[in-house]
Amino acid sequence: MKSSYLLFVFPSVVLSALAVAGAQEDEEPEYDDTIVVTGTRQLNPVIGDIEPDLTMESSEIQATGATTITELLSVLEPETQSGRGGGGRPVILLNGRRISSFNEIRNFPTEAIAKVEILPEEVALKYGYRADRRVVNFTLRERFRAITTEGEAKVTTEGGREEGEAKLNVLRLNQDRRWTFDLEYSGAARLMENERDIAAREGSAPFDLTGNIAGLGTDGEIDPALSALAGDLVTTAGVPESGGTSLADYVATANTFNETDIRDYRTLRPESESLAAGLSYFTPFSDSISGTISGRIETTQSESD
Repeated sequence: MKSSYLLFVFPSVVLSALAVAGAQEDEEPEYDDTIVVTGTRQLNPVIGDIEPDLTMESSEIQATGATTITELLSVLEPETQSGRGGGGRPVILLNGRRISSFNEIRNFPTEAIAKVEILPEEVALKYGYRADRRVVNFTLRERFRAITTEGEAKVTTEGGREEGEAKLNVLRLNQDRRWTFDLEYSGAARLMENERDIAAREGSAPFDLTGNIAGLGTDGEIDPALSALAGDLVTTAGVPESGGTSLADYVATANTFNETDIRDYRTLRPESESLAAGLSYFTPFSDSISGTISGRIETTQSESD
């Protein structure tokens, strides 16, 4: 006997899907009432809420062409001068804090600066200064490493004097800590009077490298024997180049002076050399306390005739 069966599958699947959809519609959606605010913290803010008069970002700083903080302050000098009669350099802050000495940062490369703010005189009061100087705050990058070298050579157009200068700066920034090392050398050759159109100086007594002899006494005679050899009273005589071992050697220079052009031995500009080295390390101990260890040694030598 042949049997036949018929199985309805699709209706049951459809009914199951409808049942699940109905159950989801009956459930109330859940909402998370947590509010998340994302922002960036102001880096190393200056004390107080006084807005800066001028703010320069990194790209604007590089556009000035300055290579060090010292050069940048020179470029910004018209903006940093106070109209309240304070004069001098403005108050310098680094990352919103006072610094021990400007020498600590004078050779920092401008690439290490993230932002510069020039603030009014009222801000100086908050850092213990009188309100007659403007405030310049340099904000450094959090991490930075650089070895900077600089050299300069000068030659006078008419020759005779050469000058040279070389600088080395090593800087490391690691968040709030920093250390730097500076080395500077400069030297210059001497410039003599004979290398320029300088008129010879006339003095009361002639100058000569070999020497001259002058007589003493009432008539100023050097020696009667020398006068007899010369046939005249000899009161002065130049020392012969041979050294003058006998009176006869002085006959040729009787009553004449030897003279040396002193311009060959007088300097217009002295020969000089200088060397300076400095090391500085800064670290914070807390939000309000920090420490700086720095040292600098300099030696200078100058020689002139």
